[in-house]
Amino acid sequence: MTFLSDDCLVSIFQKLQNGTDRNSFGLTCRRWLHIQNISRRSLTLHFSYETTAYQSYMRYLPTLLNRFCHLSSVSIAGCTELPDSALLGLKNLKTSLRSLSLYCCFKITDEDCGIQALSRGCRLLNVLVVSCCRDVVGTGLQGCSQRLEYIEAECCMFTREGLLGAVGAGGLKYLNLSNPRCSMNIDGVALVLAPRLQFLNLRLCRFISNESIATISKACPLLEEWSLAVCHEIGALGWKEIGLNCCNLKVLHVNRCRNLCDRGLEALRDGCGRLRVLYMHGCNQVSRMGIEMFRLRRYDVEIRSEECVSIGPRIYDFFA
Repeated sequence: MTFLSDDCLVSIFQKLQNGTDRNSFGLTCRRWLHIQNISRRSLTLHFSYETTAYQSYMRYLPTLLNRFCHLSSVSIAGCTELPDSALLGLKNLKTSLRSLSLYCCFKITDEDCGIQALSRGCRLLNVLVVSCCRDVVGTGLQGCSQRLEYIEAECCMFTREGLLGAVGAGGLKYLNLSNPRCSMNIDGVALVLAPRLQFLNLRLCRFISNESIATISKACPLLEEWSLAVCHEIGALGWKEIGLNCCNLKVLHVNRCRNLCDRGLEALRDGCGRLRVLYMHGCNQVSRMGIEMFRLRRYDVEIRSEECVSIGPRIYDFFA
């Protein structure tokens, strides 16, 4: 087998479907172990509430990132004590890394060695998960590549500058800013820089205003799914803007929106020509008559009562 080229061995390794066979391949000799290492495309450190588990992750992460030099997806979810410096090893993946999850990595920041280093160094990054990273406000994403299309930032307190940094490259298609702690008004002006946005999750952003809704609806003409569940401050004017401007909207979530009334529902009914699914329950100002009139005029729209936490594509499929 010594006459086989590395490319041939890589091809053989990639055809092995069984995990046991792949592990056995690397045990044959040092050369075959090297082939196994360079052929690995994903690394997942499984979320654990045990302190000893994520301490081990922190200890071995630099070695793993150095060993597997062609990873396209990395998930370090749950390493609550992981410092910015631990991300330096990702610089070796600048030509291959496409998906990165830092879910619940509480110590990660936007500083030079943290998110900022990633956005500047990993220019092929397509998916970034920073949900529950308490110190990430988005400013580290300033100057990120247009290839960054999916940002999962649930429970992150993005500032206006941070949001501008996240969307500034103009390539964003998916953005999740859902936040039960959000006491501020999401600045719709920042999303003017995200004309390709298709999926926007603002669930629990209670104080988003009619003005921000109007700006987003005009600036993001490609929106297909939008969650505004529990966005209490949106009134008739906001719903009217959605009806007028969201011509490509197919799925809308309005669960528990206190200020959605018959007039607002009428605006959605008469606009949003491509709407096919409306998630709605707990809207106490919407009368039964208003719902029946909606169904009569828009028989092509299915009204569902369940409330969805996630929308759009399954982000974690990128880490399978």
